[in-house]
Amino acid sequence: VLHIYRRQGLGTLLLSAAEQWGIKNGCKTIEVTGQMQNREACRFYESSGMEITLLQNALHVWI
Repeated sequence: VLHIYRRQGLGTLLLSAAEQWGIKNGCKTIEVTGQMQNREACRFYESSGMEITLLQNALHVWI
């Protein structure tokens, strides 16, 4: 969610919609990939009931 729209419940609505879509389509788990440096996103996911199960470093090269 763009910074200017944060703290308005949009992320929660998006995550809830994704969860409902997954349930409707038979998904058993939801996996989110994020960046450890993005502490705000990590806190959001954890406050939404998710837990960190894997930490790894990744190198991204944009071409």
